[in-house]
Amino acid sequence: MDQQCSVKCGLGYKYRAVYCSAGGHSPTADIHCNPAYKPRSKRRCRESRCPFQWRAGAWGPCSTTCGRGAPISCQDIQTRVNVRHDGEQELQVRGRYVKVFCFAMNSSQPQEYVTLLAGQAENYAEVYNRRLSRPETCPRNGARMDPCPEECRDDNTAGPGLTTYSRVAVNISSLTLDWDCYSMVHCPQGRFSINLKGTGFVVSPESEWTNEGHFTAAKIHRLEVYNLSN
Repeated sequence: MDQQCSVKCGLGYKYRAVYCSAGGHSPTADIHCNPAYKPRSKRRCRESRCPFQWRAGAWGPCSTTCGRGAPISCQDIQTRVNVRHDGEQELQVRGRYVKVFCFAMNSSQPQEYVTLLAGQAENYAEVYNRRLSRPETCPRNGARMDPCPEECRDDNTAGPGLTTYSRVAVNISSLTLDWDCYSMVHCPQGRFSINLKGTGFVVSPESEWTNEGHFTAAKIHRLEVYNLSN
């Protein structure tokens, strides 16, 4: 059965479970079925037209009382000072001065990145390389099992592996993470971590993490909250 559309308005996707089985019984390994006849597991869907649109308010006051205000982007620094090399720069972001890494400064579209001072050990994303033999179950209450020779098998179709980050784009809300195919129920096994301590940025309490695929699940744990006013 199809799931609901992935969006409430506009264009999105619908997903459904597609698995190999013998005569409608429990799922079995995909190797037993001919991949040429595998049904689609995703299709486009269109909901009602989105009521949301961008609106601009009045400009606020200048960031300085004389001369030109502080730079607010890497492109601003590139234009004002003719900086053409990549490196750390100080910008004013929503009234605060923060350091960002300006990348592709020798191009027409430089990009801002945050250098993650907490290190790669606390900033990573992992796609789990196991798939349950019985994907409708969640053994051991979802506890991570390395290895799990009885309940699961190796699965390299989703591009498993560990990605670590030393820098991320300033627009943290756009950071996307891959998903794993461990189970069809609420039993996520892939892991990710973001630690912005010392950068001048925080993950907003209003941030939402989106899932992609069918029968997806996520458990988000916020370990610490940093007050930027301190």
